[in-house]
Amino acid sequence: MTLTESIKTCFQKYAVFNGRAKRSEYWFFFLFGALCAVSLSILDAALFPKNETGVFSLIFTLLTFIPFISAACRRLHDTNRSGWWQTLPYGVMLFSVILALLSETLLIVGLIGSGIAAIVVIFWMASAGDNSKNRFGPAPK
Repeated sequence: MTLTESIKTCFQKYAVFNGRAKRSEYWFFFLFGALCAVSLSILDAALFPKNETGVFSLIFTLLTFIPFISAACRRLHDTNRSGWWQTLPYGVMLFSVILALLSETLLIVGLIGSGIAAIVVIFWMASAGDNSKNRFGPAPK
C-alpha cells in the first residue's frame, strides 16, 4: 500500500473500528499525520507568532483524531489484539497522576511505566499481522 492509498483508505474508513489494517496502511497514515503536524506547526508559528494555540494544527488534530484511533484499532486487530490496548499508556499515565497525589516518587515510577506501556503498544503495532483469518476477520490484502 502506498502513502496515498493509505491516506485515502484511512479517511474512507473514518470511524470503522472493526476489521484489520496492514502495517503499511497504519504506518503510512502515521507518517502523513506526523509530516502534516510538523508542517502545520511551522505554518502556525509563522502566521500567528503570539498565538500559543496553533489554529491549523488544532483543526488538523480535530479532523484526524478519529481516523487515527480507528486505524490503530484495526492495526491491533491484525495482530489479533483488541483495539482497546492502545489505551494502555494513557491508563497507566492516569494511574501515575493518581499516585502523584501520594508521592512525587510514585509519579516518576508511573511515568516510567507509561513509557514502557507505550513501547509495548508500538512494538505490537510494528509486529507482523496474522497471515490467516483471525477473530477480527480475514487477513488484509
